[in-house]
Amino acid sequence: MVASFETNGWQAIIDHCKPGMNVSALRRKAADAMADAGAEFARCNIQSGPLSFERGVTYLDRRIEYGDLLHVPVCGTKYMGYPSCGYRTFVVGRPPTQKEKDWYKRVKDCIYGMIDVTRVGKTTADAAKFFPPATKWGYKDEAEVLTVEFGHGLGMVCPYPVNVPYAVPT
Repeated sequence: MVASFETNGWQAIIDHCKPGMNVSALRRKAADAMADAGAEFARCNIQSGPLSFERGVTYLDRRIEYGDLLHVPVCGTKYMGYPSCGYRTFVVGRPPTQKEKDWYKRVKDCIYGMIDVTRVGKTTADAAKFFPPATKWGYKDEAEVLTVEFGHGLGMVCPYPVNVPYAVPT
């Protein structure tokens, strides 16, 4: 159910995102769509442009520009007390570039590799083999990327790709 509510939020982003609008206005549209669908608590954060990489811990009300990447975590959305973490990445007003498609493929390959080994008798170490080393992202050790590189929430079990660079119409 929560995954379905998240889909409502992401669809609201596709329907309403326009260059020139503020992140806070788009965040409200997504949260309202999830709440209207039945979420008992709907939380949406959006990082845009240069803020879209990393952990997304900045909550700046940035103006959305043409070509921005939008990273949209909806962590904490709840139904019947069960929270979730779901993520999507959108491109505003244009199709994704080859570089962005390559990023997506790397992420997708890691996630699906982890899903394939998530079986009875396997360990988290088996799944962790699919994470690239922290040095690949420019960090000195894994502790620095703890929340970025660990599968959690719907990301480990969902049957559909996460972090797909969809084109958002303008």
